[in-house]
Amino acid sequence: MRHKTHPRFFPGPTRGHLDSFSEQGARELAHRIRNAWGKLGWDVEVRIERISSEDIGDTRSKAHYTVRSDLVNGMAQRRLSAPLASA
Repeated sequence: MRHKTHPRFFPGPTRGHLDSFSEQGARELAHRIRNAWGKLGWDVEVRIERISSEDIGDTRSKAHYTVRSDLVNGMAQRRLSAPLASA
């Protein structure tokens, strides 16, 4: 069996119709990225950032978020001392 060096890559929108522009969705995506790399023994810094707000009427607005990480060309840079246990 080949040793996995990185999580499986899924191009395009996330599976399960995750709305990564919402704060909750961005937090979930960040959690998935951190855990996927952690299971393979890599430490990845992942954070969410508010990127804009959109007026939706009635003096209300909706915030949009993005996920940022320290991955370089999609690859982790720091090893963990031990891989995270599978949940």
